[in-house]
Amino acid sequence: MYKSKLSSDPTALILGIISLFILFFVCCCGLLLPVSLALAIVGWVMAHKSIKEYEINPEVFSSNSRSNVGIARLLCIVSTILNGLLILVFAVGMLFFQSDIFEKFRKELEKQNSKNVTITIDTTAMDTKEDDALYQEKSQDSIVEDSVEVKL
Repeated sequence: MYKSKLSSDPTALILGIISLFILFFVCCCGLLLPVSLALAIVGWVMAHKSIKEYEINPEVFSSNSRSNVGIARLLCIVSTILNGLLILVFAVGMLFFQSDIFEKFRKELEKQNSKNVTITIDTTAMDTKEDDALYQEKSQDSIVEDSVEVKL
């Protein structure tokens, strides 16, 4: 008699392998960790359902298919745990990193606010007729500038 494969025999195994592959080889900077975690969880749920199917009616399914699903479940569990730990490490690292950046930014702003600021206003582009006569008397090489010093 022919025994059939479990419903998620190849799928759960493929999801577990892809999840571990992303975790170890593609995951630079942690950007794909949520994708890897999602694949592992989906594979884990599929493998768990297939094992329940096998436990209900073991005569219908092959034992080879059951062992494949068991390996898939194990891979998905390992991948879920490692992904969860790495996401936690990245989250804690980002919290410390962001607090350090915020502190440096605040100190730089305080440094900038304590210095004198000089604002230069160029008055050569005024459109009044009196100023036009005044500028025509000046040579073309010179630029008239007014400066204002503001202390913050």
